[in-house]
Amino acid sequence: MPVKITILISIVFIHLSGSGLVAEPEIDVLLSSNTSIYITTLHNLQSTIRAKLRLHFFDTLSDNDKLDYFSAIERKNEPFILTLGFPATKSAMENLTKTKIVFSLVSSPKTLLSGEEKNSCGVNTDVPISEFFHTVKDLKPSVKKIFAFYSSPQGEHTAKEGYYQDSYFGIDYNAIAITDKNEFRNALSNLKGRADAFYLVPDPLFTQENFDYLSKFCQENNIILMTPVPVLAKVGATFSITPFYARVGMLLGELSNEIISGKQCSQTIIPSREYSLFINREYSEKSGLKIPDHIRRRADSSKILIEAISFFEKENYEISRILLRKILEEDSGNKTAILYRDLINNKLSGDKIRKFLIEGKNFLIEKNFQKARESYRRALDLNPDIEEAKAGFRDASFAESEEKRKMANTREQNGDSFSALNLYSEALRLSDGNEKARAELTNLRRKEMKNIPGYREEGSIEYGKRNYGKAEEIFKNILLIDAQDKYAKEYVVLSNTKKLAMEKFLFCIRTKDRNCSLLWKK
Repeated sequence: MPVKITILISIVFIHLSGSGLVAEPEIDVLLSSNTSIYITTLHNLQSTIRAKLRLHFFDTLSDNDKLDYFSAIERKNEPFILTLGFPATKSAMENLTKTKIVFSLVSSPKTLLSGEEKNSCGVNTDVPISEFFHTVKDLKPSVKKIFAFYSSPQGEHTAKEGYYQDSYFGIDYNAIAITDKNEFRNALSNLKGRADAFYLVPDPLFTQENFDYLSKFCQENNIILMTPVPVLAKVGATFSITPFYARVGMLLGELSNEIISGKQCSQTIIPSREYSLFINREYSEKSGLKIPDHIRRRADSSKILIEAISFFEKENYEISRILLRKILEEDSGNKTAILYRDLINNKLSGDKIRKFLIEGKNFLIEKNFQKARESYRRALDLNPDIEEAKAGFRDASFAESEEKRKMANTREQNGDSFSALNLYSEALRLSDGNEKARAELTNLRRKEMKNIPGYREEGSIEYGKRNYGKAEEIFKNILLIDAQDKYAKEYVVLSNTKKLAMEKFLFCIRTKDRNCSLLWKK
């Protein structure tokens, strides 16, 4: 029977290689639903992956269509299938035996892996419970007792993670199994006067009715209600911590590209690592909770970052960059903000940057180190975070430094110590890490230290003869040997002052300037 699948969207990507156009592989994407989280993840996946994507929504397929769909997938010779969300991923793992599965947006993904799968990998969007413990302690340091309920294997896996972390935060944590949904309210009433916070994990136990009851119970009893589900925080919880789903999409795309290139997909689960904090301020205030300023700033920063990513997705790069700059002024190490800043810089200045990088590389090959440094510097002016440009600039600087060091060595061997000292110093200005130049400079200074008294006398004689330019040069040479020589410092200033005065005097004589106070009285 033919497969009855409606291909809702076809997204085509073509990239250029040195040999011309290269056809991309075709990858099926099965989404559990079309909520904003899925669409954001998908948008950033499609901007990263090097493949044509065929999208299907799991919840629009009948049972027969699902069986036909998975049978068709097994017959194809695609590198893998992408699944987003628990229902789509679970069904794919139950029905596919040959096809690799790359998944994300799945709570407790390890519960889906029995240990026998050799063809599944993905990006983990679970937020470590340590993030929640850290935040709840920041919100209210006196928090001690935290509870969680669960009724499913996935909920149990998430809830019981707290047992491995609570002692680090001085927390007494309890995860309670609810086997009958009717037990929910009784179990919750037993927490009155005992719980400081409640950790709401993704679990079938939390129906709309149970969530509403839990939300009201926590608010009335001044219990902090925290969850990894953002929509629940918005409608009735204290706070949520979630991954940046745009970043998840990029990680999923990067993992997919690696598999397309031949990397194995065997139970590899990549953590998302970067998380967004949302605070429901109205709910918190009604719960009697005062939000500290630093937590407000963190939540505001997360909100601004999400807005910046949204503008990026709409290709409004200038506004996105302004927002990202604001975030990085407050939090210079924000990895997600840095990532999107670099993406914007690449989009806005990518062609120019690539041109300067190529120029820099070619100048390095030609041993034109000064021009190489200039090309790399111009690339860094456009984007100061390009590692290739940083490395190229360092390489060109060190190579030119070595060139100066070798010249200095030759001058030293020929008895021109002061020229050598200048060149050694220049070599170190170019590359402070040139240890050979540093050692040779130190050695030459040590040799010349014994000659300083003679140089002082020579400089003083020239000063007395009113040869101020020559005197200044001699005293500056002394400072090349010993930068702290007080006598030389003083006479460099005196010699320069007298030299300028003498030059002015000679100018007055030459021009017969009647306004010159050195020759004429007013």
